Amino acid sequence: MDTRAQFASNLRRLRKLRELSQDELATRIGRSKEAISQLERAKSSPSLETLVLLQRVLEVPLDELVEVAKTDEYADAERHRHLTDLLSLTARMDTRQISVLIQTGKALLDS
Repeated sequence: MDTRAQFASNLRRLRKLRELSQDELATRIGRSKEAISQLERAKSSPSLETLVLLQRVLEVPLDELVEVAKTDEYADAERHRHLTDLLSLTARMDTRQISVLIQTGKALLDS
């Protein structure tokens, strides 16, 4: 996957993880919905200013937005992304929800 396509994939994943629509994200960074759509479809590349705004709104390190997984490291990078996403989700959960998540995870491992 080339750099632009990887960025597009990262942006889409992080936006959805934060439960933001393209329109909401666009409004928060002062860009158009079409600009976000083009970025997510790898039709355009972001300016440095846009990268910084996205990083702030999505609350992720800049390198997570622009990370390009190398072929031999793909599995580790994918695992890292999933664990980062999981950590972000659990930060918004209450104790009961985290308990249910743990029980579900244990049940998955036992099956």
